[in-house]
Amino acid sequence: VLFAGYSKLYISQNRGDDWDSVYLSIPGYYIPANWAIATCPTVPGKIYCAGITSDELHSGIYKVTDITSYPFTATDISYGLFLSGQKITGIAVNPNNSNDLYITIGGFTSDKKVFHSTNAGVNWDNITGSLPNLPVNCAVYFGDVIYIGTDIGVYVRDGSSTDWTPFYNGLPRVPVTEMHHVVRDSIDYIEISTFGRGLWQSEIYEPCTAVLQVDAALQGQQFFQAGAILNSTSVISGGRGTNVNFQAGSYIYLTPGFNAVSGTDFKAYLAPCNSGVPLRPADPAATVPVKNELKKR
Repeated sequence: VLFAGYSKLYISQNRGDDWDSVYLSIPGYYIPANWAIATCPTVPGKIYCAGITSDELHSGIYKVTDITSYPFTATDISYGLFLSGQKITGIAVNPNNSNDLYITIGGFTSDKKVFHSTNAGVNWDNITGSLPNLPVNCAVYFGDVIYIGTDIGVYVRDGSSTDWTPFYNGLPRVPVTEMHHVVRDSIDYIEISTFGRGLWQSEIYEPCTAVLQVDAALQGQQFFQAGAILNSTSVISGGRGTNVNFQAGSYIYLTPGFNAVSGTDFKAYLAPCNSGVPLRPADPAATVPVKNELKKR
């Protein structure tokens, strides 16, 4: 079975020898799929797609309930999104529940980046949270965690989170164009393609621990968080372009050996795990206190 996404969605049941297009309940009104297509692992006959028609009069996200029964018909599940022309860039379906799906949105509308539905698109929840006002280009769902690729790297959100968390340690903080979950040598990875920086992989997201020790030499874009205490003896170098963020629920200890070299950008915050994208406090006087053992000694 093959799918092709144009201003119409085409389906082939015989490896491309024949193709049929998919329409809504009104004959002659065909659905587009030139933005995104997602299959459902638990229901092979069900797919979701998103796109815009060739005349650009209609756009949105659609559900095809059964591709095994011809003629194929689809349902428009865009109602409640109120996207006003914003492009749907990605669809991620829960591999264990075909009714649980996420969509990502491109463009620069600040409050419309990611939407979630638990009932196959009947209702949608806006879970944009504190994401920066940049395009979100793709998504993948695995292990109760939704991963999204934005124009400045990867962010994650698990089932217990109230907001998004940066996930770019060891990954370039550049536009992410596609993402996949793969298993290699019994290890789960998230693989990404980027605009201008090639292909990358990272082991999957791990939940925030109560206490975290960070001792590695750090360069580039890095984010570390702990539920209660974060300790570090790291040397932060790399000059301009290095941006390292520490976040902990109660204390951050910078102990002997820690050094942020001149020209790098280092910030520390007190905040709960997975509580949103860290931002510099607007009022310098309100900056979170960091316990620096170097000063005490």
